[in-house]
Amino acid sequence: MAGRARSTGHATAREAGKIAERAGAKRLALTHISSRYPGDARGHQREAAGVFDGECFVAEDGQTVEIPFPDDE
Repeated sequence: MAGRARSTGHATAREAGKIAERAGAKRLALTHISSRYPGDARGHQREAAGVFDGECFVAEDGQTVEIPFPDDE
């Protein structure tokens, strides 16, 4: 899967989790999941959560995700 993702300019869920962890993110929304992987997307969530300590979820089509601005201090 990683080779296919790279060849098409995409990241795997695990790679996304690693990037989010290195960035110090608190939440990771997995989006743009290929239709090649039909059905339950919880496997992608588990894959990312294995390397990311924050909140991790697979966004649904049309879902709105609020991204708050950091407190101005």
